[in-house]
Amino acid sequence: ATLVADPRRAGTRYRLANTFFADGYVPQAIEQYKQTLRANPRLFEAANRLARILTTHPDETVRSDQEGLILASRLCAVTRRQNPRFLDTLAGAQANAGQHEKAVKTAEMALRLYRKDERLTEEAAALEARLPLFRAGKAYREDAWDKEPSRRGSTP
Repeated sequence: ATLVADPRRAGTRYRLANTFFADGYVPQAIEQYKQTLRANPRLFEAANRLARILTTHPDETVRSDQEGLILASRLCAVTRRQNPRFLDTLAGAQANAGQHEKAVKTAEMALRLYRKDERLTEEAAALEARLPLFRAGKAYREDAWDKEPSRRGSTP
């Protein structure tokens, strides 16, 4: 009811997008992330999540590498390349767009920032595991999403 009453409620849309995604309704999640960003372009976590889905989802009908790359690039520019999670997403987007040298440099920058915060050791380890793919000129796809039920086009 909140969304019908006020579609500009970005926080509500963001939570709805996360729920759709967690339940495997990826196209619906993507639409909600986009609406979230139209309502509040500064909700950076929504932009990061959307960019990551668009560039690393294993389902090619979901991916939009160029759109995700543009979004991740803007996000990193706005945050002055100081957020390791956003840089991590950008590195994946660059690798998936064939920009492997840039991906390696961006990933290395993200790793330096991850290592400055002991709470981010898991993220650092995950990126370290992906870095050889970037160096080998390969794209990265999120394996964890393979475990989600595929409900493309289904209605929740």
